[in-house]
Amino acid sequence: MSTILANGLTYWVLVLATLAGIHTMRSKAIATGSYRWAYLTSLVMLPGTYLHELAHATAGLFLNAQPLKLSVVPRIADEVPTFGTTEFGNLTWYNAAPVGLAPLALIPLSLVLCGLTTWDTPALKMAEAFLVGSVLYSSIPSYIDMAFAKRYWWGPFLVAGTLGGLGYWLYTLAVSM
Repeated sequence: MSTILANGLTYWVLVLATLAGIHTMRSKAIATGSYRWAYLTSLVMLPGTYLHELAHATAGLFLNAQPLKLSVVPRIADEVPTFGTTEFGNLTWYNAAPVGLAPLALIPLSLVLCGLTTWDTPALKMAEAFLVGSVLYSSIPSYIDMAFAKRYWWGPFLVAGTLGGLGYWLYTLAVSM
């Protein structure tokens, strides 16, 4: 069995099975609005949800969005489950898009995770595949994340263009002296 799990194809089949299972459970929780499905799904998604919300909070910390509260406790409002939230005190035009899209940084992290371990036992390899699948699934920004990012998509470009223009102006000023 360990030689089968050491095979890369089997490992990625386990990761894909995790992705499909989490998606099915999440869809069932959303469709039914059931607390039972929401709590079961949140338990399965907990590692990825925690990293998803932590990515928002970390980006918010670096970009002055002032993270106030991070929660991975599931809630159901209007029969729609929410698996985690991060609240900010200063989400504005220049930081909303990067903070909203911060979970995309989990994609390379999940790929690094699958290369870090040297576990040979089948149970640990399956646990690793589950963890990588959970993190990969949670790297997708939610509908709310995308709404914030779409609303202020031009902010980072404006900042980069202004800084680039200022840098070019200072460069030409220094060269002409």
